[in-house]
Amino acid sequence: MIPAGNLAGGFRRTLWTPANLPTPPALWFNDDSSITTVSGMVSQWNDISGNNYHFSQSTSTQRPEPLAAALNGRRVIRFDGVNDYLASSATGARNLCRNQANLAHFGVILRRAAGGNTNAIVLYNSSNASGSRSTVAVNGAGGGETDKVRFIQRSTDAGGAAVLTQATAINGSWQIFGARAEISNTDGYLHINGTLDQSSTSFTSGTATSDTAANIGPSLGAAEASGGAPTGGTPAAVDVAEIMTIRAQLTTANVERLEGYLAHRWGLTGNLPSDHPYKTEPPYA
Repeated sequence: MIPAGNLAGGFRRTLWTPANLPTPPALWFNDDSSITTVSGMVSQWNDISGNNYHFSQSTSTQRPEPLAAALNGRRVIRFDGVNDYLASSATGARNLCRNQANLAHFGVILRRAAGGNTNAIVLYNSSNASGSRSTVAVNGAGGGETDKVRFIQRSTDAGGAAVLTQATAINGSWQIFGARAEISNTDGYLHINGTLDQSSTSFTSGTATSDTAANIGPSLGAAEASGGAPTGGTPAAVDVAEIMTIRAQLTTANVERLEGYLAHRWGLTGNLPSDHPYKTEPPYA
């Protein structure tokens, strides 16, 4: 657990959280997010960003499972990789990645085992066409994509997808990830466990994502198809501890703060490299 504070020079320091960012998360779920359960399964996971983009599931057989005290004494949400997912139909949520010059997704996830669906999705944001606008996945059908975290980004709805794929597959272990697209600079970055794993200076084109409403709202655990069912091949067998979307360009210092915050909150400081600035202490505000 992260301590409530730390005395330094007789003064209590306040822990830094993503709410302290110049532009706080526009979408944010963790164990502080209240959940609604029906017959022990999650029918709604509440967004704590302040935007109230709550994710829900009305079909009982497609609800994920809450696991109490599963990681560092904290609750996580388990998606079965068969048909579980949560989604939001709120207008604001559908526009989450609309006309954005910068997008970042950070979180803590566990890919439970190798294999599974070839396009297993953790966080999906639809475009106005047939593909996604900004997505984090944990598998891919292409060569070298199996069992790896993948960041998929489009700057135009009709354009091709830019993809960054984790260098080495990690199954059965918790991972801290950060996926960033600086569309106005054409740059893309994929951070894994406090290290820059992949990057590209020609990741995207244009100055922002398309200024069109998405076909459907964002989802967790799979891509939602029209009609309230998961898109075939997209359900992911993952546990999600925390996940957020930030609509801003992030400095290196704030990327490191996000990694340190997640590592200390979830007891994953061992994942960070030895020279990470928050290897031993969490960030303070």
